[in-house]
Amino acid sequence: MTGPLRHAGLLVAGLACALVAAGCSDDEPATGGGTAWPRTDAAVATDGLVWAAGNEVHLAGGSTIELEQEAGSYVVAGPGVFYFSDDTDGPPFLLATPDGKVVETDADPYGPSRTWQVPVQDFGAVPVLQPDSGKAVTTFFEQDPSAAPPLPGDPDLESWTLTGWLDDETAVGLTSTTDPHPLPVLLTCVVPSGRCEVVEGAEDGVSLPVDRPTGLPPVYP
Repeated sequence: MTGPLRHAGLLVAGLACALVAAGCSDDEPATGGGTAWPRTDAAVATDGLVWAAGNEVHLAGGSTIELEQEAGSYVVAGPGVFYFSDDTDGPPFLLATPDGKVVETDADPYGPSRTWQVPVQDFGAVPVLQPDSGKAVTTFFEQDPSAAPPLPGDPDLESWTLTGWLDDETAVGLTSTTDPHPLPVLLTCVVPSGRCEVVEGAEDGVSLPVDRPTGLPPVYP
């Protein structure tokens, strides 16, 4: 399911200031197999006037950084411009640098100890979690068959995706609200049972940080 991931960029445009305020420190330690910001010896200028036209982001001092698409939600920080991709078949989050490079990012499919992973699956398949030995565990939500049908706006517990790991026993994923304009909803699934639940407080939908479209630190090559 790609809906929550693709809609995330529309929900977080107003969060750019929080990332810039964080300073994009190169000394921040890696978390969950990835690093929140790739290292750089020469951060781009973020002071002065910054604006975008078409696929070019104009920085202070007159320099520009070219994106692979028209600029939408983006952040100028650290080594370049972070932005959401329009390509539904690729990683949702990209980094463009002043030297013309475009770096793809993604979540780490392995847990910290590398004993479990989120395997690649066919579109629409019920997500599973794969141990380094043994059979895959199918994830599930416990649902009361006597409960009333979900209302518009409730979390969709029939279709979800897994995006990475919070710790060795807890995978993180996304579903969406069941209204005409769905919002992403964060969920967790534990191993070895595969039992999933919506993150407390996220039931009505969430806004995700622009540098973490799945809620987890992205992984940079």
